[in-house]
Order: sequence, then C-alpha cells, then structure tokens
Amino acid sequence: MPQMKPYNWTKLSSYSYFMLFINILKIYYTFLWIHMIYKNFKKNNKKWF
Repeated sequence: MPQMKPYNWTKLSSYSYFMLFINILKIYYTFLWIHMIYKNFKKNNKKWF
C-alpha cells in the first residue's frame, strides 16, 4: 500500500478524479433510490392498515 501523502494527489490523473466522482454519484443515487422505495412502501402500508 502506498502512503497517502499530499504530493501523491497531484500525481492522480483526471481520469482518477472522474472515476471517484462517478463512484460518489452511484452511491448517492443508490441511497436516494432506497429512500424513495422506503417512502413509497410506508405510504402504501398506510392504505392497507
């Protein structure tokens, strides 16, 4: 494992930053999707009970 020192960040290519950004977006939208399903599930349960 390489040590994470500040100067190593300047060596990262823009592709690495892009992939990091895409991964953060995927995680964010996954949580958003789960949250929407959970809200709809609660709303539908109110109709049944």
